[in-house]
Amino acid sequence: MYMTPALNKFFIVGVSINSAYYYCAEQLKGNTVMRKTILAPVIIMLMLLGMATAPVATADHGKAAGKHKPAWKESLTKQQKDTLRVKKVTFLKKKLPAKARMKTIKTELAVLSIADKPDQEAINKKIDELLALKKDLLRAKYAHIASVRKELAPNQQAMFDKWRLKKAKRGKCHRKHGHH
Repeated sequence: MYMTPALNKFFIVGVSINSAYYYCAEQLKGNTVMRKTILAPVIIMLMLLGMATAPVATADHGKAAGKHKPAWKESLTKQQKDTLRVKKVTFLKKKLPAKARMKTIKTELAVLSIADKPDQEAINKKIDELLALKKDLLRAKYAHIASVRKELAPNQQAMFDKWRLKKAKRGKCHRKHGHH
């Protein structure tokens, strides 16, 4: 089960309060007056401490915790959103089969390369096929980027350009694990 940092903090404090209560109850087993006078302030103090530190636990998780849209996407009109959605689907229809084929070729390359007597000519053909797919995919990607940019107003284009440059500067190492 996933817990947000604030919920996690309250869970930890709750476990601590529960542990503190049973520890104090065990220590003060026979003395009910002491148990009531000591346990209540201790529990209240621990609860207040937990509530006071919970906002601190979530304070630094602003943008990083949730995804936020780039400024140019937030400024899109409904018509622009509809047009760009169609363009994205068209691009994905080209991208996804190419990616799947590239994955298959990489597997075939791995199999060819570990053969007892690797066929270098067959390996070279697979490499050529893979590079041709990559080239076509890159062309489709940048054609899509250009077509998206054409749909934007000048102020949106400036935001889009800034976002693209920032994204290019970050490179692949800034993406989530598993997407290489």
